Amino acid sequence: MLRNHFGLLRLLFVVTLVSTGCSPPSKQPPLSGFPSKDPEKLLLEEKSIVEQCEAVRNGLTKRILVEKATVSDEDLRIIAECSGLNELLLDAGVVDDDQLILFLPKLSLSHLRLRNSPITDVGLRKIAETQKSLRILNLPQATLTAEGLKALAQLEELNFLRISGATIDDRTVEVISMIPNLESPHLISPTITAASFKSIAKMPKLRSFYVDDCFIPDEDWLELLGTTSNLHVHIDQAHHDRDPRKH
Repeated sequence: MLRNHFGLLRLLFVVTLVSTGCSPPSKQPPLSGFPSKDPEKLLLEEKSIVEQCEAVRNGLTKRILVEKATVSDEDLRIIAECSGLNELLLDAGVVDDDQLILFLPKLSLSHLRLRNSPITDVGLRKIAETQKSLRILNLPQATLTAEGLKALAQLEELNFLRISGATIDDRTVEVISMIPNLESPHLISPTITAASFKSIAKMPKLRSFYVDDCFIPDEDWLELLGTTSNLHVHIDQAHHDRDPRKH
């Protein structure tokens, strides 16, 4: 009698779960071949170029981001066929001047970032010739001169430029200041002096100015801040004390 009583209670419990749309929790281990994964680790897994291009073609994204893998010539040819690509961010490198021709002519980008890539004036001219809609250009390991940077004056939508190196001098900044709608120049390890501030102050769309690894006396920075309106200034990854927009 007691056994039948417990059997009836168990049946009622199962019927209740089914009627409410619930199911009893399973204590079985995952099926073989399907190990559970930490969601945070899944986020760290980098998709291949082929997978990312497929996502672009399907309208799921407009960006390709490669942070870990070095891209090959074949990868660049695949990227070139990525219709709808808007942002190309290659952080592992290495892309050189000759490789740019493998993908640039077929793309229309608004954001291009090539880290660890030894781009020179030759490559920069290719970028300027093919990417008329470029808004953000980030070439932190390029070797560029004032002559090469003149090509960027034809990019009317360019508003952010990040470049580096000892070849970035006062003459170079004068050329950069002629990019018509540039709002945010970011210079890494340049060899500029306070003379560059005269060029910077004349930029009609200037909003921010970042300089890393270059000593300029504070009184010269104060003079620049005194001659510009609401300029956001970063020096070695920190706000200047007198930066009106530091908050």
